[in-house]
Amino acid sequence: MKKLLNRLLLVASFGLTGMAMGQYGTAPDFTVTDIEGNTHQLYADILDQGKIAVVQIAATWCPPCWVLHTSGALQGLHEAFGPDGTDQLRVIIYEADPTTTLNQLMGMGGNTMGDWTEGVTHPIVNESPLSLDMGIWRPFGYPTVNVVRPSDYEIVLDTRNAQTFQAQMDAINAAGIDGIVLGQPTVSGCTYPLASNFDSEATEEDGSCFFLGCTNPDALNYQMYANVEDGSCDFGSVGNCSADLDGDGLAAAQDLLLFLSAFGQACVD
Repeated sequence: MKKLLNRLLLVASFGLTGMAMGQYGTAPDFTVTDIEGNTHQLYADILDQGKIAVVQIAATWCPPCWVLHTSGALQGLHEAFGPDGTDQLRVIIYEADPTTTLNQLMGMGGNTMGDWTEGVTHPIVNESPLSLDMGIWRPFGYPTVNVVRPSDYEIVLDTRNAQTFQAQMDAINAAGIDGIVLGQPTVSGCTYPLASNFDSEATEEDGSCFFLGCTNPDALNYQMYANVEDGSCDFGSVGNCSADLDGDGLAAAQDLLLFLSAFGQACVD
């Protein structure tokens, strides 16, 4: 009982109000295995795929953790914006008390607020010893909900005080993370307005842009940005080569024949 009270005091001592702005540091990479036996690598599986990572640090005996858990806010994020939703983020619960057993996670025995697995479809990690540095991942005590930006691996937000699905979504969207707007699916396409295949609906550049134009450097209307020839090249009187009468870029026998065929004719303005 004394041990539990000490833990509750630890939680209460970090009971800050408002939206805590997390660690503001780089999230170290990790590889963890959830209670279902699935492996999750922070960088390769989540951040490098352009997904926001939401990593909750919790303990089965922690009342504020349980309140957030039973609110369904993080499960809601997972369902709406996870792999079976808009595929914009990943949610992981990391049980940070190394003495916690699987039975306690399932609500059996002491030192647990209830069944943490009921109705949950996102990963739950329970390992001993801990592989995550709690000085980074739990700077404010239990719970901490780290929101990690994919572009630079930075922990940019702690949403532990957002107790509803809507509050979680609003907090993450307000942070302006890499232009990701939860609820607005990513649309891949050409985002360059001057491209021939510009897609005004695209939100993510996919490298498909092409630019129609004349790609021959010898043409009068050569377009250095064009990467797809459209047959519009004009060789007119190329450069200062006045002897190139047929406009093929060369002063050759054909030009001489053209000259001789016109020799002696009167020139009319």
